Amino acid sequence: MQRFTEADGRQLAIDMLLEIRDRVGVDECVLEDSVRDGRPQSDVLARYMRSVRDAGEAAEAGFVAVLMDFVGSAFEATPDPESYEEREGQLH
Repeated sequence: MQRFTEADGRQLAIDMLLEIRDRVGVDECVLEDSVRDGRPQSDVLARYMRSVRDAGEAAEAGFVAVLMDFVGSAFEATPDPESYEEREGQLH
């Protein structure tokens, strides 16, 4: 079984954030049914979590690190997912 790195996990998180923003749509992620017009809430996070768990602990650590940074930044202002790619060389 191939194991992946933290950088691979960070890239998966970036891919997920871009998918939410560009394809899924933010409204599909909102908890309230009324915003989603009764449609089910997106399962995009669950799908990515299954993939990252299969990729191993290092990938999971990288994935979670980006999501924690994104959530923390949401309290200030939401960052663009591309900012994680730009910072990739600076992340450990």
